[in-house]
Amino acid sequence: MAYIVDDYTISLLHFEDGITDETGKTWTAYNGATVSTAKSKLGTSSLYLDGVNQYLRLPYDSSFDFSLSDFTVDFYIYLPSSQAIKVMASMNASNELDASDIQWGIFTNSSGSIQAEVCKGTTQYKSSACAVTIGEWHHVAIVKNGTNLLQFINGVLTSTTACSASINSETSFGITIGYYPYGSTYINCYIDEFRISNIARWTSDFNPDAPTDLTATAGDAQVTLSWTAVTGAMSYIVKRATTSGGTYTTIASGITDTSYVDTDVINGTTYYYVVTAVNDYGESDNSNEASATPQAAEKALLLIEMVDGLQKEYELTETEIETFLAWFIARDGGSGAPYYEINKDFNIKPFTGRTDYLVFDKIQNVEVMQYAITSTSSNVSTTAETTDTVLLAITMFNGECKEYELSETEVEAFITWYTTKDGGSGNPYYEFSKDYNIGPFTSRTDYLVFDKIQNFEVMEYNE
Repeated sequence: MAYIVDDYTISLLHFEDGITDETGKTWTAYNGATVSTAKSKLGTSSLYLDGVNQYLRLPYDSSFDFSLSDFTVDFYIYLPSSQAIKVMASMNASNELDASDIQWGIFTNSSGSIQAEVCKGTTQYKSSACAVTIGEWHHVAIVKNGTNLLQFINGVLTSTTACSASINSETSFGITIGYYPYGSTYINCYIDEFRISNIARWTSDFNPDAPTDLTATAGDAQVTLSWTAVTGAMSYIVKRATTSGGTYTTIASGITDTSYVDTDVINGTTYYYVVTAVNDYGESDNSNEASATPQAAEKALLLIEMVDGLQKEYELTETEIETFLAWFIARDGGSGAPYYEINKDFNIKPFTGRTDYLVFDKIQNVEVMQYAITSTSSNVSTTAETTDTVLLAITMFNGECKEYELSETEVEAFITWYTTKDGGSGNPYYEFSKDYNIGPFTSRTDYLVFDKIQNFEVMEYNE
């Protein structure tokens, strides 16, 4: 978000409408220094300096007298290459080669890292150097807070230097961006949202907090992530690794929601995720790590018998079957489409797709058969129950007879459902789990539709 002028702003350059100071001050551009749309952090343009002889200069006035007061200088910078001993911005007394002439400055050191200093006479108070990534935008801020010089990179406090003396207050050369009179050096960079303030705007980290409560839920060829929103975050970055603890690689950025679905995964591989929050100033620390292993969805066979005796078979995931049953219940209650669509991915040539539309009131009954994942024997052994059983025979309107060996309690539950449904409430079907003739399946479940039941008979065995 672009800054606005407040009571503490003494210079502010957006670099959106040329080189215009929002406080009314007049900067002079030298040797063709101007704004460019090639790079920008906020808005559509930024200041570009070629590193040869371009810079900006603002004459000194008393509002920049920071000899005894707090102040802040902050901006965004993009360095196309590593550059040693180049000044980004400074306030200087003259252009003579005298170290005592600098009041404050932000520069790259001999290794190309960012560093800041303030001076009193020939005494220099320098911050610790901080390396930054070339070819990326960084927010830089130096803050004089009481007796300390603070340096922030991307909202993180990287250096605190004791600075008890008042700094130089007299100047004739003024403030420069991109040029250091002491040595006549120029920097090649893009600069955006340059601001000078007569207050210590920050005294601790101001990058966003790390996201919390990250969870990862595995699916079929996908992993769904979710996390708790971070106050002040503008977006989130999702990172992934194939080993716990990283190294993490960014797989998505600019995420504005608090969830993300990673579909670039391989079933059977475990993935480890972290998420970071981003605001105008920088990126947070990593969230907690969450992991998941996507797996191919287990499928079951859905057998649908129509009132004319025609049987339809579909191999579907459990979720797809649950969706079908939910539709059936909703339709029985008077809502939802009068038919259910099931896409077929077999025997479709010469077509690109085939879709069955099953009409609600033409469905006689439904059976779901769960596949066995592994099997070490073709024989299935069961333990006989000692509970007395009876035979429930149900005749459907198409003449088909369904038989189930059940306990008396199970039969009573069926009759209770039938009575309740006849009164207008309850599910439109009744489920019977079958533990016989299950073949290659682990289970089979019949779903008998209420209004397709002709009659039923209960037969008790001789003891």
